[in-house]
Amino acid sequence: MKTPSALLLAGTLLVAGSAALLARVLLTPPPPPPVVEKPVEASKPTYPAVLVASRDLRPGDFIDASAVEWKASDNAYDERLYYTRGSEAASQLTGAGVRLPVAAGTPLTSALLVKPNEPGFIATVITPGMRAITVPTSQTASQYSMLTSGDRVDVVVNLQRENEQDTGIIQNGDLMKVLIRHTEGEASEQRQRMIRQVLGATSQSPVPRLAAQTLLQNVRVLSLNNRVRSPLQQRPEETEKSRKNPDAYPNPWAETVTLEVPPAYAERLALASQIGTLQLVLRSSQDIGDGLVRPGTGKVTTLAQTTSVYSASTPAKQSFDKAPSARVFHGDARNDVYFDDYK
Repeated sequence: MKTPSALLLAGTLLVAGSAALLARVLLTPPPPPPVVEKPVEASKPTYPAVLVASRDLRPGDFIDASAVEWKASDNAYDERLYYTRGSEAASQLTGAGVRLPVAAGTPLTSALLVKPNEPGFIATVITPGMRAITVPTSQTASQYSMLTSGDRVDVVVNLQRENEQDTGIIQNGDLMKVLIRHTEGEASEQRQRMIRQVLGATSQSPVPRLAAQTLLQNVRVLSLNNRVRSPLQQRPEETEKSRKNPDAYPNPWAETVTLEVPPAYAERLALASQIGTLQLVLRSSQDIGDGLVRPGTGKVTTLAQTTSVYSASTPAKQSFDKAPSARVFHGDARNDVYFDDYK
């Protein structure tokens, strides 16, 4: 073989091998990229939304839907102190009173709000400058089942029979003891006749000293038996029993009533409750006027002005031909005492 032919064949084989190698390299897929494991991020915990003030709140304000809003929370709030979404306490806040100033956006707590019938709620209801005084009452005096917090009443004091002052009249039992002691030594028949005459002369049926007076007018009732309604009181849930009989749950009769009065009138009520019964006279809801508490007229109504039944039943004064007398002994001295007023 000639040298040029050998070189040509060798070159051809070299080119063919190179082409085959190049084709193999080009047709072979690239190796897959190395798998890099990324750390799994832990999911963030979710917390229930917390109730916050939607506007600035002041003491004396009451909670309604426009006063609060829900705010998403990034941390946990203690449900015993804060009001969180889904808690039972948050669903019962309508009508609650504000105790302290609250800025908008501040989470609400049980220390900032007080619900109706909780201790401290009446303090949020009292008008500035007024006072709350609790007085004892009875089923009749408190207008059983007709009176509720927010009503306006007049306060009337009735002087009780057991609080009557002594009229100064000698009771027959006491006078009998005196006569028996001072008529010793008289003949039995004469002694008995003298005692009967004197007792008949002094026997009287005085009209009981009963009286009534209106102390205050247009007084606002705050609570009955420490139960108070909020100005934003929710309507109670309707039940099967209440649908059948709307009057199935009347107001319980009150043993105590809390009234809103000026400071000076609180002193008057405190004294009046010690001498008699305080009657509450319900006023019309259309007769509130300017809402101010006013003193009574000062007029006192006595039993004699109310009825003449006692004066009609009082026996006529007994007349005597001779004035009744009693014989009084002081040692050996004897003295006859005559009751000249009954001649």
